[in-house]
Amino acid sequence: MKKFLLITAMVFLAACQKSEDFIPEPVAESVFVPLQAKLNTAKYTSADADFFVQTAAQLVSSLNSAQSGDIVFIDSSAELKIETQIFIPEGVILASDRNNGTSLGAKIYRELKAINDWIVVQGDDVEISGLRIEGPHTEVADTNNITGIKIEGFINFEVNNCEISGFTSAGVHLKNASGYIHNNNFHHNRMLRLGYGVLLDSVSDALIEHNQFDYNLHDISGSGHCLQSYEARYNLVGANGTDHSFDMHSEDEDNVISGPNCAG
Repeated sequence: MKKFLLITAMVFLAACQKSEDFIPEPVAESVFVPLQAKLNTAKYTSADADFFVQTAAQLVSSLNSAQSGDIVFIDSSAELKIETQIFIPEGVILASDRNNGTSLGAKIYRELKAINDWIVVQGDDVEISGLRIEGPHTEVADTNNITGIKIEGFINFEVNNCEISGFTSAGVHLKNASGYIHNNNFHHNRMLRLGYGVLLDSVSDALIEHNQFDYNLHDISGSGHCLQSYEARYNLVGANGTDHSFDMHSEDEDNVISGPNCAG
């Protein structure tokens, strides 16, 4: 039986110095909930759907039509092979019902290795919940950099209750973005020299809690930008990572040594 290390201490990796106009908002006290109470819970069911999806074509059409606040719900029995990029508009919720009783949640997956950023967030306040999101690589290989979910230039992103695997660059990549990442299972995201459950780049900030991590190069990594930070707490870390679990580089994303006042 595999043994897991429960990370109960709060881990905070951040820049030593931040500008006055970059102050992350405080985390509400309501998120401080014991691990056991937060696992195995579906946030959405089919009854919540504004768009009910059973095919890949329906998913693309529904996301094109959805407005902020709409829930695009994928049938829990669906397994959708999607080889093109998926774009999620501002304020839209993409969901299934993983952990609703015995439900595994809908699976969306890809086999092609040519697209670097697969699921692309296109606005603030996007949420992804209750899905199995599978990339084309689970074994260590020297291959293309493939990201599962890319958030660039937007805030208040949330991903919860998802299983995210098979991406050689990162399961979730935040660049100039902020996010809340909780109650997910990140595994087998790895390649030679890369492979993260969660990657932060440029001026980004994230709260990462109540997740399970295993078989990644690093479970969480930051590029080391001076105005970058993440807080990781209450996560379950497996014993099969390629390298240490939580990482913050000492260089910025342009590989320029940043000095003592930067992250890392």
